Amino acid sequence: MTEDKNKGIANIEYNHLNLPTEVQFGTTDKISYLYEATGKKLEKNVMENQTTITTQYAGNVIYQNDVLQFFHTPEGYAAPKNASDLSQGFDYVYQYKDHLGNVRLSYTKNPGFDGSSDTTEQLFFDTLETSSGWDSEGALYGRSATIATDKYHSGSTSAKIANTANNQYHYAHSNTWVNIDNTTDTEYTFSGWFYTDAPHVRLVLFMKTDEETGYYTKVHDTGVIKDQKNQWVYVARKTIVPQEIDQINLRIETHGGNAGAAWFDDLKIERKGAAKTVIVQENNYYPFGLEHKGYNNVVNGVENNYMTFQGQERTEDLGLNVLEYKYRMHDPAIGRFWQIDPLAENFPHNGTYNFSENRVIDAIELEGLESYVVTGRAFIPQNKLSNPTPWGKSDSYKGDNRNYYSATSTAFRTEQSVRLNFDNNTSETLSNTASPTIGLDKNGNEVQRSSAGEAGTVSSNIEKGGVNLEFSATNKLSKSENPLTPSIDGQFNISITPNEDGTFNFNVDANVDGFPAYEIWVTDETNGGSFLLFGRNPIESGEGPLSLYGNGEHSGTTSGNSETKRAANGKVEFKDKKNDID
Repeated sequence: MTEDKNKGIANIEYNHLNLPTEVQFGTTDKISYLYEATGKKLEKNVMENQTTITTQYAGNVIYQNDVLQFFHTPEGYAAPKNASDLSQGFDYVYQYKDHLGNVRLSYTKNPGFDGSSDTTEQLFFDTLETSSGWDSEGALYGRSATIATDKYHSGSTSAKIANTANNQYHYAHSNTWVNIDNTTDTEYTFSGWFYTDAPHVRLVLFMKTDEETGYYTKVHDTGVIKDQKNQWVYVARKTIVPQEIDQINLRIETHGGNAGAAWFDDLKIERKGAAKTVIVQENNYYPFGLEHKGYNNVVNGVENNYMTFQGQERTEDLGLNVLEYKYRMHDPAIGRFWQIDPLAENFPHNGTYNFSENRVIDAIELEGLESYVVTGRAFIPQNKLSNPTPWGKSDSYKGDNRNYYSATSTAFRTEQSVRLNFDNNTSETLSNTASPTIGLDKNGNEVQRSSAGEAGTVSSNIEKGGVNLEFSATNKLSKSENPLTPSIDGQFNISITPNEDGTFNFNVDANVDGFPAYEIWVTDETNGGSFLLFGRNPIESGEGPLSLYGNGEHSGTTSGNSETKRAANGKVEFKDKKNDID
């Protein structure tokens, strides 16, 4: 794309990597970018009304006009309390993400928290004896509730709403709107007693800002109560009222059900002491990344648009409104990229401007140097092994019963896996599990089971594409009966180097016992390809459990290119592959 009249973009210039270097708005306003040779963004300059704001990117550290703004952490980010005096420390913001890694909620420690969160202040209490009334004064909608004397929880009166037919919905607001002035998000409790002979009922807390022209800014309710009839029932709910709210109010209502009446009494609103945490920012998205507007867009303090939707920066300057991926610009309003996919020739089935292959519910956009999952397992090929301890409770122990290597098998003694994301320059441990041991009697019935545990130690270095897997798993059942029981242990050092053609080079250094079987798989998350980098099994070598008493009798190295190790359907039979080391 070279222009967008809808956004007032007159011209876009690109570099040799097809990355935008300048986005021109009119004759003077523009956004320019500076990259290093690999395409990594180093700087963004926004010129508006002859004033320039420069954002500098130094890895996970972000500066603006040479002033530190924040740095990313595994849990969120940290921003200086005072950017001109870093000795004052940092505010640590924690982020909650959804299943696609989109930041949905950011929160931090409440500076106003004084340890008094267990105290409460009563702001509103209506016993209906000297009530200001329930005629919905000050509310955009609502009717009047009758001040009744035929039923009451305390005193001699209550507020009554009648349904003259089934499935009617009637509601009334208190005439009292409580003014509040909180400096932070604050916890409130609203409560009351009700009696219904047929209708369903509900209490609702209404919240409004002084600028609100609609019915409400935010609401929270108790949920519809359907099954508590012909008795007085107490109901209470807690909610967090955002600091920008200026007024709160209670609404009572019948909510469907059968014809009849409902009575309400002793209605109350209480404020709790300052909350321990405060919401900094809330984000909600349409599937392609466009943010919802008009509700739930809480921002307290400075809005942070870095690493939000799928971990990407959102640029709103000059009305640009795009998500800046590493190799392309994505416009969430239309669900398309500005540029063609730089790896388009490897994916002829996919449109060159498509976002996330149009899989926006269960998948994320992958581009450039993608992520790989490295998985190492030790497994017992036999269906069971005899218990070598004559006095043991179990006659045998259950094996994993597979004479093949499998990228996705859940039958193993140990499993360790790591995701290497070369695009975001991150790595994370996905699993480090030692399976439970199952003891069998002579008829093959389970008589014992140990607990699962950790397989060992997992470490990784994304800069070198390296993964280190050290494992040591003991048959806990046998160990409790025979202290000389050996462990399944070993070590793998694996390195992955991505290539421009979509393949990768690898190197595996292995140190293992002769028993059981071992496998190292790599899964390319871009296209789902599976690659068996290393395999060794005792069926071919003729070794048995006694080889466990050694210590790494077999060591060696295997290396090559991923295309030589691709496995159709992620499965390789023992008979179709020689052991990688003797």
